[in-house]
Amino acid sequence: MKRGGKPKGIAAANKKRKSDAEALAGSPLEQALFDVKRIETAAATFATARPVKHVVLESVCKEDRLKVVFQQALHGLKADLRESDTYKLYQGTELAALDADKAELLHVCKLRNALYSTEMREMVAAVV
Repeated sequence: MKRGGKPKGIAAANKKRKSDAEALAGSPLEQALFDVKRIETAAATFATARPVKHVVLESVCKEDRLKVVFQQALHGLKADLRESDTYKLYQGTELAALDADKAELLHVCKLRNALYSTEMREMVAAVV
């Protein structure tokens, strides 16, 4: 970034993000996900999981809102085919670079903001 210039890419996207309270407003995440008892149960499950530590979280998102996110992602995001001698894959748009002002990706941005919120990070840290 040049002196005095505007931040670009991920840094610009991070600066545009709203506070965590606003990030979780209208979020597709279930509020029960952040219940203390549920977090304690998930942490205990993670600690005893074998052979690889893991946890399965049930009912993370509200189904009706997740369907809207899926439709917006399907129709509003672009993926390009990348291939080499050993693999082929589709590389999609980076979530951090999405513009929350675009109405066609509003719910995708709400999910992104909720997943990157402090509350969600603290929940994951408490489980692992």
